[in-house]
Amino acid sequence: SSFWNEIPTHCVYDRTALFFCWNTTFTHSIPLFNDLAYTLQNHHVAIRDSYFQLSLRDLLVHVGSHIENLTLINNTFTSSVAESNFVFEGGLFFRVLQTLNIHDQQGIQWSQLNGSYFPQLIKLDLSYNQFTNKRKLIFDRQFYPKLSYLNLSHNRLTSINNLMGNCLATFETLILSYNPLESIVNKLSDYPSLITLDLSATNIKQLFSITLLPNLQTLICQECRDIPTWEYEVFLSNCSELNKNQLTIDLTRSNTISIKLFNQYIKCIKNLILNDQNLVDSISTNDLLFSTNLESIQARSNYDMEYIYLNVYDRLAHIDFSDNIYLNQFMLRLMSNYTHLQRLIISHTALN
Repeated sequence: SSFWNEIPTHCVYDRTALFFCWNTTFTHSIPLFNDLAYTLQNHHVAIRDSYFQLSLRDLLVHVGSHIENLTLINNTFTSSVAESNFVFEGGLFFRVLQTLNIHDQQGIQWSQLNGSYFPQLIKLDLSYNQFTNKRKLIFDRQFYPKLSYLNLSHNRLTSINNLMGNCLATFETLILSYNPLESIVNKLSDYPSLITLDLSATNIKQLFSITLLPNLQTLICQECRDIPTWEYEVFLSNCSELNKNQLTIDLTRSNTISIKLFNQYIKCIKNLILNDQNLVDSISTNDLLFSTNLESIQARSNYDMEYIYLNVYDRLAHIDFSDNIYLNQFMLRLMSNYTHLQRLIISHTALN
C-alpha cells in the first residue's frame, strides 16, 4: 500500500534488526519488507504513543511470525477497534517471539494478543496495565509452552487469585511489586518452580515458609513496611532443611530493625541486602557466626549503627557499609585461612 512506500516519519528502521515507531498513526498492516532493502525477520519491534486504526492482529498479521522482541507502550485505538473482541478472530503465530512487553493504561493491547500462540516466549512483561483482580490472566502451556518470567508490577492487584493456568507451575520469576497486594500465601503452592519473587512496595503483612517454594533463591521485598519482624523468621525458619545456602534477600527500606534476626539462619544466605533500614543494633562478633555461604552483605544508610565487628568467612567477597554516618569503629575478623574479599566500601561514615 502507499502508506508503506516509505518508512513513516516517526519510525526508525535500521534494515537489519530494529523497527521503532512513536507518535505514528497506523492505518495498514506492517508489510514484510522483502524488496532486499527491508526484510523484517527476527526483529526487535517497538511501537509507543501511537494510534491504531486497525487491530493489533491486523497490524502484525504479515510480520508477527518474524518478531523476536516486541514492545507496545501506551498505544491507543479507534473506538470501533477498542470495543471489539479480537481474541475470537484467531490469534497470531508468534513463531520466534522470546520477549513481549506491553504497557497500557487501558489494558486493551493485551486483550488483542492473548489468544495468540507463543511457542518461544520466555519473558512476558505486563507491568503498568491497570489490571485489577476482575481481569482473569490465564496462562496455559498450549499457548505458552516456554513462559518462565512474568512481570505484573505497577498494576492494581490485591491478590493473585486471578492468575490461572498450568503454566504457573513452571514460572521461575514472578514480579508483583507496586501492587496493593494484601496476601499471596494461599496461592503460592501454584508456583513450585519459582526461583525469584519480588513483593516490593506491596501491602503484604504476612510472609510464608520457604518450604512452600523449595526452589526459591531470591526474595526481593523493598519497601515492605507492613511486614513485622517475626514474619522474616517464619520465612527462614526451615531453610536449613532444604539445604538452602543460595538465598539472596533484599529488604531495602523495610522494617527488620536488627541484623541479629538473621543470626540463626545465616548459613542459608548468600547475599544479604539491608539498605536504608532502621537497624538499631550495631554488629558484634557474636553476629553472623558460621556465615560460611555469605558472598555479599550491604547495610547502607542505617543511622543507629555505631560499630561493626564482622566475621569474614572465605566466600565473602563484597562488603558495603557506606553512608552509616555514626559508624565510628570497624573491624574484620577473618575466620578462614582463605579470603576472597574483593570490594570493601565504608565511605561517608564517622570512621577516621
